[in-house]
Amino acid sequence: MMVYEAMRIGRAGRGLTWDLALSGLEVGRNYVLQLMFSNDENITGNNVDITIEGATHRLDDWQPDAINLTAEFTASSSTVLVTFSGPLDGPTGSARRAIVNAYALHLLPEPGAMAIFVLGLAGLAFARRRLVA
Repeated sequence: MMVYEAMRIGRAGRGLTWDLALSGLEVGRNYVLQLMFSNDENITGNNVDITIEGATHRLDDWQPDAINLTAEFTASSSTVLVTFSGPLDGPTGSARRAIVNAYALHLLPEPGAMAIFVLGLAGLAFARRRLVA
């Protein structure tokens, strides 16, 4: 499953938060979330904390370029909130804003499925080797 959505969603100022709800997830499955940031609207939107399933990721000082965050998580419910916030330890009066341009959500394959795939490849290689010999 891959979801891609182009968007320009809210801003997180110093001490303020906003959420992105990821719904339709399978509980206990592993996912990779990729967030694409760039900010051509202001020069101070280069610090943001992103919390996914209790793990916080900080992006700092990436202006004037764009930056991506890739985070793996295990869904604890069918809807997971991704919380964006401005760092509380930033300079007083600083407008810590960041703009998410897009995101992609990938379902990671189960380990059993990957093992079957690898065994299948090994079987094909063995069969080809027997034919050549």
